[in-house]
Amino acid sequence: MYAAYCDVFVAVAPTAVHHDHGCTMDLEDYCKRGFCRVEMLSKLCGSGSANSYVMQGTGGLLRPFPLESLSFFVFEGQFTIESDKELLVVPALGLYSLIIRQKDLPHMREIYDLVQKHKERFFPPDWTPTAAEESRAPGTAARFGHRVTRAATRSRFRSKGGTSNSPRELFGTRLVELLEEYVGDIVARKLERRSRARPADEG
Repeated sequence: MYAAYCDVFVAVAPTAVHHDHGCTMDLEDYCKRGFCRVEMLSKLCGSGSANSYVMQGTGGLLRPFPLESLSFFVFEGQFTIESDKELLVVPALGLYSLIIRQKDLPHMREIYDLVQKHKERFFPPDWTPTAAEESRAPGTAARFGHRVTRAATRSRFRSKGGTSNSPRELFGTRLVELLEEYVGDIVARKLERRSRARPADEG
């Protein structure tokens, strides 16, 4: 969400070799990451595409971010730990509330229309842990410089019932609808207060 309030957004995605896997990474890989997608979506929800740049390749030069190369389907992105998708449910709803409130602004209309057209891709009802995610437990893995136990991750999968590879709820069936109703009511009340105040101001 912090990116929604920044004045300038710079994605640093040079061509580099991954320290752990030895593979070459670049802007294309940045655009595939779930967390990278949500931070870019946050920027667009805050101030549109203005002052959005990327440093890629090996030259170190900044250029406008090629938004056409970025997918905003956050939950279809890549996650080092798939269960981190659950951590993004509340931030995603917060961003959607910004989209709804500002849907009539030029820089938001396209995003709003995209969400309405592909709502189930923006807000998937659930997700299912893969065999790769399950195979990480027990043991530890590095993530953002920290060590996390896979046994704890495995425990999280089973904490809500069922087996570890059972579908896990994200947005369910009504969460997004309830948010739309709530934000819609706030916007309607705000417009009503403005309409009531206008005659007094004019008088």
